[in-house]
Order: sequence, then C-alpha cells, then structure tokens
Amino acid sequence: TFTSDTCSFNVPNIGTIALRIVEREPAKTVKLVTEKSPVPFTCWIQLTQAAPEDTRLKLTLRADIPFMLKGMVSKPLENMVQKVAEALAALPY
Repeated sequence: TFTSDTCSFNVPNIGTIALRIVEREPAKTVKLVTEKSPVPFTCWIQLTQAAPEDTRLKLTLRADIPFMLKGMVSKPLENMVQKVAEALAALPY
C-alpha cells in the first residue's frame, strides 16, 4: 500500500516494512526512514545526470543490525536493495 509520503509491503521471511519519506530534493534525492520494520533503517535514493539523456541511480541503505541478527538479515536486505534499485531503474521517467 502507498500514499504520497508512505509505502508498506510484505517481505517473505522478514515481515511488513513501512517507509516514510522524510526529505525530498526534486530530481536529486529522496530520503526514507522506516516506520515499521524488524530492523530499523534509512534509505537514500540519489539521482545524478551523467550526460544528457543519461541519469544514474544510487540506492543506499543504512541499517543498525544487531550482531546476533547480522548473519540472518544482511543477505535479505541486500537482495531487497537490489530489487528496489532494479524496479526504480525500470520505471519510464
């Protein structure tokens, strides 16, 4: 589900994750924080124009993962970041 400032989705083996946009800089940056997540994190989506008609996307995730959970959640979080980046890159802007 989503609104103009929030989105939530279910991730298999992790649970529901809800994100809220806390900062926007048009055509440059969007910063999101978790409202509901087994592991709290912050996510940045950055866009950079490399050349005319060529925009690069960088997706950064910062999570404070407790040491005991690191082995269990690191790989699913990496996979999620990769899938989100691929979905964003596939959108027709």
